[in-house]
Amino acid sequence: MNFSLLRPLQNAVFIILAITSMGFLAFMFLKYFRRPRRLPYILTVTTFFLFAFGMVTYLHNYREKTRSEYYSHYMDLHQFPRTYLDGWNWCDQLDSPSTIALATGWNSSGHNWFYYPLFGRRLQNRVVYVPISEPGIYSSRTNRGLRGAKADFQIWLQNLRLKQVDLVFVQEPWPIELNWIQDHDQYFQLVSQGESFSIYRFFDEDRQTYQ
Repeated sequence: MNFSLLRPLQNAVFIILAITSMGFLAFMFLKYFRRPRRLPYILTVTTFFLFAFGMVTYLHNYREKTRSEYYSHYMDLHQFPRTYLDGWNWCDQLDSPSTIALATGWNSSGHNWFYYPLFGRRLQNRVVYVPISEPGIYSSRTNRGLRGAKADFQIWLQNLRLKQVDLVFVQEPWPIELNWIQDHDQYFQLVSQGESFSIYRFFDEDRQTYQ
């Protein structure tokens, strides 16, 4: 939820004046025009829906344009990690929706599992968690490494295929998946990197992506 929409003064003024004007027009039409004169009612309803559509479009476009700025400066419920911002922006490519597997370790706050931005500004991406062990042995992603998980690269590789993953987004704290990726470059190609994240394109054995 982008609470920064009302921060700029011009947006607040625009919204307040627009809503006030619409309410006044609706009141005037309903007060001074009665049946059987239906035209004012039709005009009122039509104008209201056109206004509502325009407002939704305006706010959506504003949100898209300020998405990165918002993640850089503002916060909602907690201070999410801004060091992944460049990686989030890289994955936000409207012309090539992707299935993204998030791989990360665990820190005390757990805020590094804030993965909503990976979905993209229009929710065009699919974000998944790929287990590193067999089902039933270790299913929790939040306390991984604390329960004696039997991590297995072959199982993780098989799960990547089953979920038809295109990209693997690896971020701090660095997980065991990063070691596997670096040891098996025949399956992974580095496409973007920052101080605290790396993005790899996943290939099957024949070097073909799922896209």
